[in-house]
Amino acid sequence: DRCIVFQSYTGGFMANVHNVILAVAFVARPGNILYFDDSEHSYHCPSDTGVENHSWDVFFNGSQPTRFPTSEHVLKNCSKVNTMELLQMREELAVQAGCSSADDLSFREGEPSVRLLYAKLADATEKVWKFSSKMQYIVDYEVESIRLMAGKQLTIGIQARGGDKMSEQGDWANKITSKGHSRAFDQVKKHLPPDVHGKVVCIIVGDDYNLANSLARLATATFDCLIINRVMPSPRSISHDQGIYNSSPLQERCHGTFRILADVEMLANTNFFVGYRNSNVATMVSLIRRFIYKKNKGSEFDFSESSLKPY
Repeated sequence: DRCIVFQSYTGGFMANVHNVILAVAFVARPGNILYFDDSEHSYHCPSDTGVENHSWDVFFNGSQPTRFPTSEHVLKNCSKVNTMELLQMREELAVQAGCSSADDLSFREGEPSVRLLYAKLADATEKVWKFSSKMQYIVDYEVESIRLMAGKQLTIGIQARGGDKMSEQGDWANKITSKGHSRAFDQVKKHLPPDVHGKVVCIIVGDDYNLANSLARLATATFDCLIINRVMPSPRSISHDQGIYNSSPLQERCHGTFRILADVEMLANTNFFVGYRNSNVATMVSLIRRFIYKKNKGSEFDFSESSLKPY
């Protein structure tokens, strides 16, 4: 068997999970053993071996990737693949399908080569997105609590992503305006039954407390919905900064990772979802909604454009 190691990087946890799915889709063929070296990112808990790194199994129990070996001898003859190589593989497959780029794929699903890519992503998502027993317990508790509050009412999941994302993305951040928020909510409203006003639950998750409150006010005005705001006030000058998070104590990062996964699962379970196209949280929510819960892509909306396009 051929041994391949996919190396994590210092970015966000959902970016790393998304990249693992791409690695499983494009690299983990029959005869290949795929290991995920998660030592570079900071989303860890103490693992059952008592060390911080290589704690992927604290959160996930999927059939892929293979549990990282404790012996360096096992890895001696392994080849390596990085994130840029995976993204290039995805882009090449998109171009072969006649798309201008991988971002175009959600509008070309009828073409055979695009269906092939979606089949690979669906299979990989199903293999990776399976929780450990501890994580599953947390997710079940959080999701069930929302279901009990919502009852039979429709649910709208809303992502409040601000913090360093707004400064690092340049022109993209300039497109995230109150006008864009209003337009996205208006698009959602068009898909709601006419008699549903006042019978909707809006679930807000994310990392920006001020933005979450702003979206809560707008959602109340648009849908007259019950607001469940899971975004906590942050003592820091910006709600989420990757560098600050990476240097936080292990236990704080551990709890934060559990919460991120629970938030993503909540957004994936709602009837409608509104998020930010180039956030990996939105990308993962979209993958899980489509491939795990079989939800229609027409139930997803983007705050910066008319429809969410994670690919």
